[in-house]
Amino acid sequence: MAKFGNNELAKKLLDLKQDIEQQKNDKLRLEGQLKVLMNQLESKFNITSLDKAEERLIEMEEVLSSAKDKLTKEISELEAELEQ
Repeated sequence: MAKFGNNELAKKLLDLKQDIEQQKNDKLRLEGQLKVLMNQLESKFNITSLDKAEERLIEMEEVLSSAKDKLTKEISELEAELEQ
Protein backbone atom coordinates (compact mmCIF):
# COMPACT_ATOMS: atom_id res chain seq x y z
CA MET A 1 0.00 0.00 0.00
CA ALA A 2 2.79 2.41 0.85
CA LYS A 3 4.38 1.88 -2.53
CA PHE A 4 1.10 2.71 -4.29
CA GLY A 5 0.76 5.82 -2.14
CA ASN A 6 4.30 6.90 -3.00
CA ASN A 7 3.65 6.43 -6.72
CA GLU A 8 0.48 8.46 -6.43
CA LEU A 9 2.31 11.18 -4.50
CA ALA A 10 5.15 11.17 -7.03
CA LYS A 11 2.65 11.56 -9.88
CA LYS A 12 0.93 14.45 -8.13
CA LEU A 13 4.27 16.14 -7.53
CA LEU A 14 5.28 15.64 -11.15
CA ASP A 15 1.94 17.05 -12.30
CA LEU A 16 2.42 20.07 -10.04
CA LYS A 17 5.96 20.57 -11.34
CA GLN A 18 4.71 20.46 -14.93
CA ASP A 19 1.90 22.87 -14.10
CA ILE A 20 4.36 25.29 -12.50
CA GLU A 21 6.64 25.10 -15.53
CA GLN A 22 3.70 25.76 -17.85
CA GLN A 23 2.64 28.75 -15.77
CA LYS A 24 6.20 30.11 -15.85
CA ASN A 25 6.24 29.78 -19.64
CA ASP A 26 2.84 31.46 -19.88
CA LYS A 27 4.06 34.30 -17.67
CA LEU A 28 7.14 34.82 -19.84
CA ARG A 29 5.02 34.78 -23.00
CA LEU A 30 2.56 37.30 -21.58
CA GLU A 31 5.37 39.55 -20.35
CA GLY A 32 6.83 39.49 -23.85
CA GLN A 33 3.47 40.40 -25.37
CA LEU A 34 3.06 43.22 -22.87
CA LYS A 35 6.50 44.57 -23.74
CA VAL A 36 5.66 44.52 -27.46
CA LEU A 37 2.36 46.31 -26.84
CA MET A 38 3.96 48.91 -24.59
CA ASN A 39 6.62 49.55 -27.26
CA GLN A 40 3.85 50.03 -29.83
CA LEU A 41 2.03 52.47 -27.55
CA GLU A 42 5.21 54.45 -27.09
CA SER A 43 6.26 54.47 -30.74
CA LYS A 44 2.82 55.19 -32.23
CA PHE A 45 1.25 57.40 -29.58
CA ASN A 46 4.15 58.52 -27.37
CA ILE A 47 2.43 56.86 -24.41
CA THR A 48 4.61 55.28 -21.73
CA SER A 49 2.09 53.90 -19.24
CA LEU A 50 -1.27 52.20 -19.12
CA ASP A 51 -2.69 55.12 -17.15
CA LYS A 52 -1.72 57.51 -19.95
CA ALA A 53 -3.16 55.09 -22.51
CA GLU A 54 -6.46 55.03 -20.64
CA GLU A 55 -6.52 58.84 -20.47
CA ARG A 56 -5.84 59.06 -24.20
CA LEU A 57 -8.55 56.49 -24.91
CA ILE A 58 -11.09 58.51 -22.94
CA GLU A 59 -10.09 61.68 -24.80
CA MET A 60 -10.38 59.92 -28.16
CA GLU A 61 -13.79 58.48 -27.24
CA GLU A 62 -15.01 61.97 -26.34
CA VAL A 63 -13.75 63.39 -29.64
CA LEU A 64 -15.35 60.52 -31.55
CA SER A 65 -18.66 60.97 -29.72
CA SER A 66 -18.64 64.69 -30.42
CA ALA A 67 -17.89 64.12 -34.12
CA LYS A 68 -20.66 61.51 -34.32
CA ASP A 69 -23.16 63.91 -32.71
CA LYS A 70 -22.14 66.71 -35.09
CA LEU A 71 -22.41 64.42 -38.11
CA THR A 72 -25.82 63.15 -37.01
CA LYS A 73 -27.04 66.74 -36.60
CA GLU A 74 -25.71 67.76 -40.02
CA ILE A 75 -27.33 64.73 -41.68
CA SER A 76 -30.65 65.61 -40.05
CA GLU A 77 -30.33 69.18 -41.28
CA LEU A 78 -29.54 68.00 -44.81
CA GLU A 79 -32.50 65.61 -44.77
CA ALA A 80 -34.75 68.44 -43.60
CA GLU A 81 -33.52 70.67 -46.43
CA LEU A 82 -34.10 67.91 -48.98
CA GLU A 83 -37.68 67.43 -47.77
CA GLN A 84 -38.56 71.07 -48.42
